Amino acid sequence: MTKDNKETEEKNIMSKDPELKKEKGEAVISGSIAYEELLKQKSAVIKELKTGLEIDGFRKGQVPDDMVEKHIGQIALLQEMAEKVLQNEYPELIRHFQIYPIGSPEVSITKLAPDNPLEYIIKVALIPEVKLPDYKKIAGAENKKNNPRTKEVKVEDSEIDQVFERLKQSKSKENNDEKFEINDQTVKTLGEYSSVEELRKSIKEGIGKEKQIQEIEKHRISIIEKIMEKTEMEIPELIISEELAKMIDRLKHDVSHAGLSFEDYLSQIKKTEESLKTEWRPQAENRAKMQLTLNAIVQKENIDPDNAVVEEQTKTLMEHYPKANPEQIRIFVISQLANEEVLKSLESEGVDEKKANK
Repeated sequence: MTKDNKETEEKNIMSKDPELKKEKGEAVISGSIAYEELLKQKSAVIKELKTGLEIDGFRKGQVPDDMVEKHIGQIALLQEMAEKVLQNEYPELIRHFQIYPIGSPEVSITKLAPDNPLEYIIKVALIPEVKLPDYKKIAGAENKKNNPRTKEVKVEDSEIDQVFERLKQSKSKENNDEKFEINDQTVKTLGEYSSVEELRKSIKEGIGKEKQIQEIEKHRISIIEKIMEKTEMEIPELIISEELAKMIDRLKHDVSHAGLSFEDYLSQIKKTEESLKTEWRPQAENRAKMQLTLNAIVQKENIDPDNAVVEEQTKTLMEHYPKANPEQIRIFVISQLANEEVLKSLESEGVDEKKANK
């Protein structure tokens, strides 16, 4: 890096003399950011907060800034400002130190007070060294044994009959429980079908495609698991912890939708959150190893997803999650697209394309 480039890099970061330490596959960055940098985020933070704020006498989103600040409170507002500053600072620190992280960072604010610099510690897992086997050979062997793209999918008449029954029940409910029969006349109310036979054919094709998708997914997992068996690496603890956190969050979401509190659920199954994490740790390690293996193949194959597709999918996700960090959303999208390219490539290794596309 030239002197000019280095000076440009340093101008991009807000932190004063940040420090980097590497330990056990993790990077630990500590530093401080001037209070003036927090103040620059104040108007943006207030604008975001007022969007969903309702105060008597004002329409939603129309509360004056000074009242928003008074309602939220100085410390809470300062916390929001600090989080926004660190969201922006994190990717710049990664570029500044030229490190290659994986997963989400663990951010701790160690000092936060009015008219004082913000002090922080950021921990993030670093991409470990991954020793890959001959993954193309392994994939080719698995494809030779079994590849759902080259096999005919069987759909039983009983499966089509089940769909017919569900259609009848649905239509009967729409018609105030009046019994609905499917024949060459009524079938036209179910779509652009001229006969019952045409509807059965369409249902059969749909079930077949769904079955094939399921089999392809199973086959992909089988291939990557075989590759993982011969892949060597040390998995950073932060990555395992992150996977466990995702699993717990998913369970909490499911339990909530079932109308239970998480505490009541744990009481019913006679377990604690920590005991669940201990029980699920092997599964979390397996998930982490799978992602790290895929990442290593992406890097080795120089896979670079189409930028237009990345931008389009990032934009869509940001519309659904407007408060998310755009940089992290973009990284997620790139990872998902790259994974898909790897898996497609592996499942086609050694496969006759004519048979696969028949």
